Amino acid sequence: MEILYVCLSAILTGSHVVRGWSSNGEMAVRQDYIQADTYHYLVRPNATVHAKAGLSILTINGLDNTAQQFSVTGWLTVEWEDERLSWTPDAKYDTDHVYSTFGEIWIPELFIDNSVEDVSVLYDENLFLRVSHTGRVDLDYPRIFHTTCHIDVTSFPFDTQTCILELSSWAYTIEELDLMHLMPEVNARLLSPNGEWNYLGSSVDRDVIIEKTSSGQVEYAMLRYIMRLERKRAFYVTNIILPVTLTAILNVLVFMIPNDSGEKIGYALTILLALAVLLTMIADSMPHTSLHVSVLSFYLALTLCVSVFCVACSVVILRLYLKDPNEERPHWAKLVWKYVGFLVRPTIDNNDKEAKHVDVNGEAELKPLSSDTVQLDNVAEMIPTWADVANAMDWIAFFVNTAIIVFATIIIMIILCL
Repeated sequence: MEILYVCLSAILTGSHVVRGWSSNGEMAVRQDYIQADTYHYLVRPNATVHAKAGLSILTINGLDNTAQQFSVTGWLTVEWEDERLSWTPDAKYDTDHVYSTFGEIWIPELFIDNSVEDVSVLYDENLFLRVSHTGRVDLDYPRIFHTTCHIDVTSFPFDTQTCILELSSWAYTIEELDLMHLMPEVNARLLSPNGEWNYLGSSVDRDVIIEKTSSGQVEYAMLRYIMRLERKRAFYVTNIILPVTLTAILNVLVFMIPNDSGEKIGYALTILLALAVLLTMIADSMPHTSLHVSVLSFYLALTLCVSVFCVACSVVILRLYLKDPNEERPHWAKLVWKYVGFLVRPTIDNNDKEAKHVDVNGEAELKPLSSDTVQLDNVAEMIPTWADVANAMDWIAFFVNTAIIVFATIIIMIILCL
């Protein structure tokens, strides 16, 4: 239908319809419009220039947690109208578009406000601009953009980050140059996969910056390209969370080792050293920043503290186990035995003829040792030996440390997944 319309227009008007480009036509346009004495590249168009800018990205180069920086490779597409560069394609101007460079035609002065490398104007004299016969100018500006990004690693590695690229002009006010978004979001159609980050989506916001001067206030237009990223967590789950959690579980099993085996302290110290080496190895994978400390960092520190606590408990329990059996047991030892003694097989010498028992008033008496006298399921009434107290303390330490690890793991997972 469009072709038919063009053909009918050409027949009715008797004019030469130009579709495409020719070198002779571009030379004529350049001589009569771009290189004309009435045109200068420093002079902007008369009316307010409505420049439309869009961002396209190719690769996400990474996020630096320590420096709070974001790097992405892509290009900016800027379009605007310059009525001084419009012509009618005909026999003389046998082209519907021409190409120009920086320094030949007027170009909007644009900056990346939050750039961390170069806060100079976007300028590249080697780039070509496409000028349409309607006066529309198209500019594609490729670049590696390094910008600041507020990174919050509290939920690492289940975190999502939002990084912004800010585009504005420092010379032209909003009455002279108004920035509008070319697309409602960042173009990520050609985005290559990143090994650490998933691209969730984007949006574009337009804002007005007000600057106060001695003569009043001046307004400038700004575009913010907001990109949302999600960290890929599989590596961190399999190489940090899972090994540390399993090591912490092995840590509490030290209290299941019999006190007379001679392996208790060796096992506890081995687990402590293994956990210390593991934490040292994964330190490079953790975010190196103190602005927002990851909850996972606190969990790793907690597991190390629990491991040290297990070693200390093992030392105390072994010291109780090796105490003189004839030494008087304090009241707290009797309480421990009363409430936890049912988990422990009492220490009874088969050569003994009598055993000590206590009544409800705490009075001790000797009774003949027989199957009718001693009921193993009622050991809470017996006066424990130091070995029995140590075995009971093993169970207490086991339950306490297990509860700490399980509770901390559940709470951390809930916090990270929220």
